[in-house]
Order: sequence, then structure tokens, then C-alpha cells
Amino acid sequence: MKKTLVLLSVFFLLATMTHAQKEWTIMVFLNGDNNLESAGIKDVNEMEKIGSTDNVDIIVQFDRAKGYDKSNGDWTNTKILHIQKDNDFNKITSPVVKELGEVDMGSYREAIRFFNWTVDNYPAKRYMFVYWNHGAGWLKENTQPEALVKGISYDDESGNHIDSVGMKQIAEGMYTKLGRKMDIVAFDACLMGMIEIAAQQSDYIKYMIASEETEPGDGWPYTPILKAVTSNPSISSSSFTKRIVEEYMASYKTTSSWYGPPAITQSSVDLSKTDAVVNAVDQLSAVLYQNMDTEGETVAHAMSNAQKYEYDFYKDLYNFCELLAAKTSNREVKAKSANVMRAVKSAVIMSKYQGTKMKDSHGIAIYAPQKNQYKSHYVKTEFAKNTGWDEMLNRYYKSNSYANSSDETVSEGSENSTVETVIGIIGALIDIFGKNMPEAEKYAEIDALAANAAKLITFNRAVGENQAYEKLIQAMEEHPELAVVLEKID
Repeated sequence: MKKTLVLLSVFFLLATMTHAQKEWTIMVFLNGDNNLESAGIKDVNEMEKIGSTDNVDIIVQFDRAKGYDKSNGDWTNTKILHIQKDNDFNKITSPVVKELGEVDMGSYREAIRFFNWTVDNYPAKRYMFVYWNHGAGWLKENTQPEALVKGISYDDESGNHIDSVGMKQIAEGMYTKLGRKMDIVAFDACLMGMIEIAAQQSDYIKYMIASEETEPGDGWPYTPILKAVTSNPSISSSSFTKRIVEEYMASYKTTSSWYGPPAITQSSVDLSKTDAVVNAVDQLSAVLYQNMDTEGETVAHAMSNAQKYEYDFYKDLYNFCELLAAKTSNREVKAKSANVMRAVKSAVIMSKYQGTKMKDSHGIAIYAPQKNQYKSHYVKTEFAKNTGWDEMLNRYYKSNSYANSSDETVSEGSENSTVETVIGIIGALIDIFGKNMPEAEKYAEIDALAANAAKLITFNRAVGENQAYEKLIQAMEEHPELAVVLEKID
């Protein structure tokens, strides 16, 4: 009996030690089930130069691919590793704490599962969650231009990706698990430093780290980044985000190729300031929409000359507004542009760039495409639902200034394009109301379309036109459920 009690005491002690709360838990959702597999192995070895400590746990969910890298046992399924310090910089030696088999790292549900499991098994006062993979901002280009909005974590095995709507669901799941805002979400991936990405997460996350431009293949330098937190576990979340930006930039300072040092960016953002940026952009959008007849050339100038990135329709938001303010003679456009710049400056904790090609980068990009690049599923993003940015863009595409700058012709009756668009959205809503589909998915579709219609109607009325509103009221006589649009009209 005494022996049994002793064994039970040992098991209880081990369980208590396993669940002892530390200062930090760093989680890396490392999707190497693609052509980045070898880079993932390199990064895990970089992490092992530091390893977990008494105050910091480093947990990695690593999904490997078939056919890219045959080292380290050439396993191709998914494992969760508790990163431990070692002196072998070519071999992964950290213990596998959970075998998962083959999982879909392109699913937002898998990211939530990893987060919840890690919090349960490696609790901490603060957490950082790192998305490790290819990135494409709020979308992913593919052969289906109206496919779901795509953003990050491309899994070759499943053919799936986490879209920006999924990012919001992950952030919401983190908030639900912790009962508070999560500390840091970071993207060791390309092109994720966007207002659209920030807006998806700002209700649930405190800080975001991301790059406006693409990242080189080596991505983050994990050794100095992890050293920064393990050597000073009491570091504040804000200060830690700055150190990550600094270490990232420093890691590429001496690297070069035949065309010179890589053009890179990295920034940290205080997501509590996101709403101020969103609201400022919304106000600017309304003024531009209402004055497009005279401000079309101003918008065209900013579109053509603002700091751009690998996808040329991603533009630095601050620089875009800087160019608007410099070009326009409209005092209200100047004032609203200045408001956006102030809001961006307040939200960005630190923004760094390398290379003259990136010199007008300020930490937050925005989707600013030409007409033939515009994706209609943009309206599903929280940013598009809560601002008139997309409505302003579409009015710009119908303006004479756009036609002159792009050699595209404006169709006759373009002044009624807002009414026609609203009629189209009303039709789409009526179709969705009658569809048999999952409630959450159905609500998300209805909410996005209703918000888009409401903004268009509001802007239409602001320029003295009431036809779009009248079309909604007429449709509501037969379909009262369209009141969801009316509820959203400013």
C-alpha cells in the first residue's frame, strides 16, 4: 500500500511539473508539407541552439512533405516537438511529445487544436503563436479567381489553405480558450503585414508581427529571437515584438547576392489601435467616393506611385495616403488622409526595411488593385465589411480618371453602376437565404453581402442619389429578411 502511495505521489508530482505555469510558451505552427520542408528542418535546428528553459517552453507542430528533404528520418507525417537545446545543428533531437499522423495544416481547425493542446500541456503567463509557411496576404492567387479568400499555411497533401476568414476563427478560438486576448500572433511568412489581416484578429489578439514584403527563404532567425526571450523572460510583449523585428533585420544585414542585399520589411503592430486605422480609412473612403468626379486623378496618382510589394496590388497604406494628401487640393481629402497616416503611425510599434526599393514602407499595407486584379470575395474580409474602401475602389474603376489612366473604356450608364451592384447583391442574398448550408457559413456570407450593400447605399445617398435605397425597400416588400441590410445602413 505504501509503495502504491509513493508511486501515486510521483505521478502527481510529474503531472504538476508538466503543467507548471511558465513565463512564456512559444508555439510554432510549422507547415512544412510543401517545398519549404528543408527550411523548416533548418529552423527547428536553429531553435534547438537555444531550447526550452525553466521559464520558456518552445513547442513546434511540424508537418513534413514527401520528396523534398530526406534527412532526419524522412518522416512525412506530423509531430509535436518540445524543443530542447542540443549541439547538433543538422539533426533534430528534441523529443516528440505527440504523434499526430497525417493532419491538414491548411485547416484553421488544426491550428486551434494545436493551440488548445499546447495551452493545456504547457501553460504560461503569455503566449506567442507563429504561423510558419508561405503567405499571400489576405488572398491566394489561383486558377479560380472567385475561390475562397486565401492567406497562409498551404498544405500540399490536403491541397488546403487557411484563409483570412479562418484566421479570424483561430483568433476567436484563442480568445475563447484563454478567456482573454492572446498576446502575440506572428507570421514567419510573406506579405502578411496588411490592415486586412490585422482587422481579422484585432478583437482577440494584442500584437501582430508581419512583413509587408516577401520574406527570403531563410525566414526568421530563430536562435537570436529565442535567446532574447529565454535570457529575459520578463520582457514585455511589446518589447519582445520589437526585438523580433530587430533580429530579423539584423540577420539579413550582411547577406547579399549578385543584385545586392535582399529588399525586406518587418513590423510589429499594436492591434488595439487597429479600429482607429479602420475608422480613418472608412472616413477617407467616404470622402473619395463622394468626390470621385474631381478626385479620380488623385486616386490614380496614389495607385500608380505608392510603395508596392511582390504583389503590386498590395500598397503601403501610409504612403498611399501621403501621396493623396500631396496631390489633392481638396481640404477634406487632405485632412482624412492625414488622419489615416496618424492612425497608422500610432498602431505600428516598429517598422523596418532594407533596400531602397522598400524605402516608403511604414508597416501596414492595403489591397489597392486595378480593376482587372480586383477579387469580389474581398467583401468577406472584416476590413471590407467595416469600411467603404471596396466601394470607393469600385467607384474609381467607373470614373473617367480610371479609364484615362488604364485605357479601359467606361460603359454607358456607369453612373448607375452602384444601383446595379446593389441589385446584384440583393439577388445573391435572396439566393443564400434559401440555401441549405451550415449556419455559421450561411451567416458569414449574409453578413458580408449585407455590409457591402449597406455601404453602397450609404455612399449612393451621400452623393444625392436614392435609387439604390429605393430598390432595397421594394425588394423588402417580398423578402422582409432583407432588413438585415437596412440594419447596417449608416
